[in-house]
Amino acid sequence: MKPQTRLLPPLLVSAAWLGMLLCPLYAIVIGGAARAMAGAPKIAHDAASGATIHFDIVPFDAWTVSSLAAMVALQWFVLWQLRGVGAALLRQPGIGAGVASAFRRLGHALFAYGLFGIVVPTPARHVSALQVQLVAERFGYSQVYLIAVACLCAYATAWLLGESLRLKEENEGFV
Repeated sequence: MKPQTRLLPPLLVSAAWLGMLLCPLYAIVIGGAARAMAGAPKIAHDAASGATIHFDIVPFDAWTVSSLAAMVALQWFVLWQLRGVGAALLRQPGIGAGVASAFRRLGHALFAYGLFGIVVPTPARHVSALQVQLVAERFGYSQVYLIAVACLCAYATAWLLGESLRLKEENEGFV
């Protein structure tokens, strides 16, 4: 195996573990911002510039907390499957049934996360010069598009690996 190829499986595993550590931190920051901003006024005036700052704030309620928890759980599920791809490549580099099924599971996880993002609005924070927003939003077109492409790539890779494995076994039967 080429040296640069040997780096990919541990990189996938490491990136997945790092992501699984950072996802809950993001949810805690967003939840904390919603809680802190719950009693804030909707409009404030900046004394230095004289500009009006508008606040759009998600209420800190059970729906916000549960949607954040579900978002983190699905992100963990996707990252766990990504870790599984790296682990499968570490066990058996190249073509194998374990690698193909790991890619298939990653495709399932991406599909579930994409569906969740379309159906359930989750809190997100937007800050600009004159506006602070902590809004509940669904995935936009670009996020849905990127998740769909990633999902299709994972399924296509799983299919190609499965076909390669089938052809390998078929050719071994002739020998």
